[in-house]
Amino acid sequence: MASNPRRKSDAARRANQVIRSRTVLVMLLLGIVTFAVLFWKLYDIQIRQHSVLQEKAIEQQTGVPVITSQNAAQLNQVVTDLLEGAAADMSEMPEEK
Repeated sequence: MASNPRRKSDAARRANQVIRSRTVLVMLLLGIVTFAVLFWKLYDIQIRQHSVLQEKAIEQQTGVPVITSQNAAQLNQVVTDLLEGAAADMSEMPEEK
């Protein structure tokens, strides 16, 4: 029997197998590296930057900055001044009948 002319030679089949195995290996390595990078980024955002991002989210949602111990005294003074000013304005207004 004569060999089928359409059939690939053993060398061509072996070359295809080598290319396929190398392609699978490269895809596997890139998949693992991509997963590691994404895992690191998720860890960085959820664990390391949690408190900073939480404060930013609260400030964005409420429009009011988070009150810390550092600026609490300043905020207290501002509110006191506003209340005193409003009380002085109310006492100056004549009563309507």
